[in-house]
Amino acid sequence: MKASFAQQIAATSICLDNHAFLIRGRSGSGKSSLALQLIYRGALLVSDDVTQLTESGTDLLAVLPERGIGCLEVRSIGIVSGFKVCANAPVAAVIELVDECPERLPEQNIEFLGEHKVPAYRLWKSHPALVDQAWTIMQLSMQKLKLTTTLIEKE
Repeated sequence: MKASFAQQIAATSICLDNHAFLIRGRSGSGKSSLALQLIYRGALLVSDDVTQLTESGTDLLAVLPERGIGCLEVRSIGIVSGFKVCANAPVAAVIELVDECPERLPEQNIEFLGEHKVPAYRLWKSHPALVDQAWTIMQLSMQKLKLTTTLIEKE
């Protein structure tokens, strides 16, 4: 019998429409700030700073932590509690906050978490449209938007 996968990773996680999104990046990159802005757009908090991953059937789930439920570190304010939470949800994508602007039209990246393949996106942490870009990734992952390779048809 296959052993169940369980792992803690350094990531803030949010949930929208039963899809979990892992926000990763180095310390101070803005993971919690991005999560806060997405929460005010309708996402729910799963966990801040550390995310517990586990399997349920064929799904990889982000699950509530044992401590700090509903808490988010809001820079310049402190640790704020009382955010609405999602107990668990299948991981739909990884959003990696990076220091330098990625290429304009990148190849699709996949990250392995255990044996699970998860779409991964790299976003420049200082981009003025960061929240909109992250929201777009969430909509793509939920198949509410579609990624097109080109707008110009070749003759």
